[in-house]
Amino acid sequence: MSFKKIFGHVRPIGIIKNAIEMGKIPSAYLFSGIDGIGKNFLALTLAKALNCKNKILDSCDGCISCKKIDNNIHPDVKIIEPEGNIIKIDQIRRLKKDLSYRPFEGEKKVLIINETEKMNHHAANSLLKTLEEPALDTLIILITSQGHKLLPTITSRCQRIRFNSIPPDLIAQIVRDKLHIDDKRAHLLASLSEGSIIKALKMNNDVLLEYRKKLANNISTFSLNRINQLFQFAEELNNQKDILPDILEFFKTYFRDLLVIKEGLSGKKLINADLEKNLNAHSSKFSSKDLLSKIKTVNDTQQMLMGNVNKRLALDAMLLRFTNAQKEVWEKLCAKQQ
Repeated sequence: MSFKKIFGHVRPIGIIKNAIEMGKIPSAYLFSGIDGIGKNFLALTLAKALNCKNKILDSCDGCISCKKIDNNIHPDVKIIEPEGNIIKIDQIRRLKKDLSYRPFEGEKKVLIINETEKMNHHAANSLLKTLEEPALDTLIILITSQGHKLLPTITSRCQRIRFNSIPPDLIAQIVRDKLHIDDKRAHLLASLSEGSIIKALKMNNDVLLEYRKKLANNISTFSLNRINQLFQFAEELNNQKDILPDILEFFKTYFRDLLVIKEGLSGKKLINADLEKNLNAHSSKFSSKDLLSKIKTVNDTQQMLMGNVNKRLALDAMLLRFTNAQKEVWEKLCAKQQ
């Protein structure tokens, strides 16, 4: 994919192309922004442009070098991904060893670290030493959706490029053409995507979209007076393995939309615009403080589920906290479920 085929990031692409043309590529970039907006595509395109055999200051997508990078077999372009939910020090050590060699067949070694915020403490400190003493003919690209979790000493040694969310109209156009769907469906997916093309494509799932409507109809019924129903619903969520992450995101966006309506934030568009009727019906049943608490509860649950926890217990706790149960009440009830 060449620079001209990447949508919606005129400023980041302009910065990078200018650096290539001037021959002033830094030793490290930090690409930050929400997931699914093209940071990885741009990193790989930059790697191809720096090593393209046709010397066109872009990716030709046709030479042997570009094709090897596309197929993840280029000896001078490496990608590090978390192992489980962590980037470990051994991965960074292997990276440092690789950096000790000159490029094998390309012009520049390019090392891409995805989800950089998932480095453990030892890995982060090891990477810091590498950034402090950059190797010649090498570019390190750090990619993150949570830049605030990185050590300030790491971010200060990178040229930072912020990627903004992609405008809904552009996402609607992209998904309509890619999925061959009508305008109504495309704009719904764009609204739900929160600026992420990948998320918009993923949301094109009839099971998930219908489940959203079911949740919207029942979201105000969570009550300690219906404790059995609450635990049954937790079990149902527990069985939705394929779409559970999307369900949790829906909870957050729905509570956010309720807050927008409750606070009269007319300048903010509803994410779940197709559920406006439900939102208006539910907005009076929650206080703003309660909605903010619910959003935090979902965030806490998402963080818990990334670790080694009992998923069913975490979902029980989340739904119990939605009822505003006192902490000691839901902790006691959760203990009974173990």
